Formats: sequence, structure tokens, C-alpha cells
Amino acid sequence: MDIFQLDIRLSKHAFERADERDIDLDEIYWCIYTGKKSNIGKNLLKFTKEYADSRIECLCQIRTDCIFIITITRSIK
Repeated sequence: MDIFQLDIRLSKHAFERADERDIDLDEIYWCIYTGKKSNIGKNLLKFTKEYADSRIECLCQIRTDCIFIITITRSIK
């Protein structure tokens, strides 16, 4: 299964954290499609996108029909 063929959905918590941390939806999609992917357990993935001044991390769950983003963080370097 190619995970990049799946839809991307945000949990309410992830949407609130993105809004709180001024992370645009385009930045979230860019993080998923071009960031570094790490497996965490059987069904969880962490996508990390490094920028010159910050890093965005998305913790996601792979479901049968979508990539479900659980939470989003931004770290300032």
C-alpha cells in the first residue's frame, strides 16, 4: 500500500495545535509529502520537516482509508 495515495485528515487536537502554533495547512501537507518518515510501532508514523529556523513534526496513524494526524509540533532552533 502506497501511503501517499491516501487522504490526509487532522484530528481536532491536531487542528487546534496547528492553529495555536501558527502552522499552515500547506506546511502540514509539505511535511507529510517531503519530510523524513520514521516508524513508531506498528501503525504510527512521525514525519519531520527541517527548516533553517524551525522543525515541524507530525505524529500520524495509518488507517485503511487515510493518514490521520494525531498531533503537530513546531520546534524553534
